[in-house]
Amino acid sequence: MSELSDRQRQILRAIVLEYVVGAEPVPSELIASKYGLGVRSATIRNEVKEITEIGFLSQPHKSAGRVPSDQGYRFFVDNLTSSVDPRSSDRQSIRNAIDEDEPLRELLKSTTKTLSRLTHLLCTAALVRNGDVRVRQVLISGLGPGRALLVMVLENGLAENRFLGIPATATIEHIGDANQILADHITGKNLRTLLVHEMPTVPNPLVSQVVTGVWQAIRELAEELTRLQVVSDGEEFILAQPEFQRDTDAMAMVLQALEQGTDLHQAVADTKQGHVTIGSEHDSAPLHSLSILREVFFVGTDEAGTLAIVGPTRLDYERNRMLLRLAAEQLSMAVTNALRA
Repeated sequence: MSELSDRQRQILRAIVLEYVVGAEPVPSELIASKYGLGVRSATIRNEVKEITEIGFLSQPHKSAGRVPSDQGYRFFVDNLTSSVDPRSSDRQSIRNAIDEDEPLRELLKSTTKTLSRLTHLLCTAALVRNGDVRVRQVLISGLGPGRALLVMVLENGLAENRFLGIPATATIEHIGDANQILADHITGKNLRTLLVHEMPTVPNPLVSQVVTGVWQAIRELAEELTRLQVVSDGEEFILAQPEFQRDTDAMAMVLQALEQGTDLHQAVADTKQGHVTIGSEHDSAPLHSLSILREVFFVGTDEAGTLAIVGPTRLDYERNRMLLRLAAEQLSMAVTNALRA
């Protein structure tokens, strides 16, 4: 990565900040008049020209100002960002959204919704695909003749419910016997094992019918839970961004990324890419006009999933990374505390 002088760093930071707010090319005259760098406009223009030649800025039109390139954003993120303190209202909004009494999936929905409203960007949560996650508890409850509710809780805090049909003549005692069998044969097993684990022989015909239905439901849940699970909110904010409104090609690519989903969801969950991936750093072409900010959230010390903010490369990296870290920390504490309760 090419080195910049202190003045060039100040100029690049100023251009990024101005472009993030205004979404319009930034002229050298604005930097000279607003940021008080103690040099003439001509000097600023020469510095801007050099930064452009390095590749950190581009000029959309000959008479236009400059906009940051993906390389410029990368240099900004790695070298020029400052820490930002959360507003008390932001902190309170995130705390209000994260209720540790809710199941994990509902926590993710409320968290992504709140983040999207605070950032006006797409916010996404991806649960770790982990076949090694173990079942903490499994329980069936009778709801009346022929109906029951299955609840399965995993060690990572995820709780899944399923309504089931059971024999209409099954009694509370039959359901109790079935629960004991499930506790003996399901609790403590990991999801990968449940995909192939055979149901035990159950002598009582009614109990056997109950366990058979539950066993099938648990296997289906295990198959679902070992696939990538994603919760998102705020697609409308992405499509409203000015750079996509005025560039039909960019809009088409973003729509493709949102509609296909797979590449975007994989990119959100790919923590090997680091906390920030910018534009052309993504492998998938439809993501080249987007940046993804990621933070991992935990259950205790175990990784449970990824919380992410997705927006145009022109986004407020400082504030949004702060909000994302705050939300991930609050989410980790809520899930961990819920499991300890």
